[in-house]
Amino acid sequence: MSVEEPGRRFSDLVHRLGGGPEVGWLYAALAAAWAEPHRVYHGTGHLRECLAELDGAPADGADRSTVEAALWFHDAVYDPKARDNEERSADWAARSILAA
Repeated sequence: MSVEEPGRRFSDLVHRLGGGPEVGWLYAALAAAWAEPHRVYHGTGHLRECLAELDGAPADGADRSTVEAALWFHDAVYDPKARDNEERSADWAARSILAA
């Protein structure tokens, strides 16, 4: 992850996307989800690696804030037995970013 503290990075992202100032609850929920003990691959280390790749990628092309939000929320809902993790994660993002 960047040198920036992850909570601050997430807060800055939500603000860029139009969310309000109260994002601590959302960051806490996401951090807890990513740290769930049953995660083997899609854990906090994987998220850090994804954000580091984004930080090192060329800035042209995609809307970096949208891509970063997708990284924070991809498989944020992770039930190894479920087949709808991505859909539930996307729904969580859509419901919560602007509600923050």
